[in-house]
Amino acid sequence: MEITRELPSVKENIPLAQYTTFKIGGKARYFFVAKTKEDLIKAVSFAKKSKIPKWLNLALGYGAEGLIGENDGKNLVIFPIKPEKYRQFYLSLDLDLTKIDAKSHFLKTIFSLLNTVKIPAPTIEYSPQRGFQFHALYF
Repeated sequence: MEITRELPSVKENIPLAQYTTFKIGGKARYFFVAKTKEDLIKAVSFAKKSKIPKWLNLALGYGAEGLIGENDGKNLVIFPIKPEKYRQFYLSLDLDLTKIDAKSHFLKTIFSLLNTVKIPAPTIEYSPQRGFQFHALYF
């Protein structure tokens, strides 16, 4: 396989949960740890040959309902009898418009400005209480 020839220490089907704070994440088809500057350069140059556009990324998110913030003891806290508390996981597309190869300085400026405000994309939400939900546009 080409990737193992280019990056001999690449691992396949590695669970990503061990590398994340919340211990979540699926498997990486290919996983590579760059130990040197040369390793990083080699991996990036290999990734540049990918057929997936550089400006299209996959975003994984985490959220929670029913969190309570810090209280200084001076405020009234009204708490529902049965608060709805659950974790949420999100999967969505993320567009990095600055990675689009535009020759025009005007277009580069527009892409850069648009990139500061993330464009809502279709999102899949999962929570144990509600299951899977699809959102056409999600902020």
